[in-house]
Amino acid sequence: MHASARLLLLVIVSLFGLEGCATSPVRAEDIEGVRISKVTLRDVRPGLVSEERLWAQIKTRAGLRYESDKVDEDIKSLYESGLVNDVRVLAEPRRGGLEVIFEVQTRGMIGPGSGFAGNTVFSDQRLAKETGLRANEKIGRSELLTAARRVEAYYHAHGYPETRVSLRSDSDDWIFIIEEGPGPGR
Repeated sequence: MHASARLLLLVIVSLFGLEGCATSPVRAEDIEGVRISKVTLRDVRPGLVSEERLWAQIKTRAGLRYESDKVDEDIKSLYESGLVNDVRVLAEPRRGGLEVIFEVQTRGMIGPGSGFAGNTVFSDQRLAKETGLRANEKIGRSELLTAARRVEAYYHAHGYPETRVSLRSDSDDWIFIIEEGPGPGR
């Protein structure tokens, strides 16, 4: 099974004893191939990213058999989407199969460590104004990409047609990476 530093795969199995129900963790191998009866998405910071955008990253569905490799692909897809900071996957036995729960912590705020790297022509303050974003504003990846295109357009309008802007993230902090390219007089 693929190991991820940020992934905690918890498998919870209900064991019925004399005093009711107790919970005990088991290995993922113990549920490999079990039919999935339900897939649930829990966002610990709801409202920052639409559920539809999160579901688009998850291919694990009810009716399929549990495959840890497929769940790992879903986790990777969620992280690569830039929509989440953290993912936990839980699997709970239910009548008729296994419930798989994707518990995510969505990304959605421009944190205090957000900024620019590689810019020498324009100040961080000037570029921040061009993004149209505000600190601690709820924001999704599409808004960040739009902001990056605005910064690029600003450079192009000021004689730097080869400038490219990309994004890098760390937790809630986003860095706009600027490759200025030649401009007027260069």
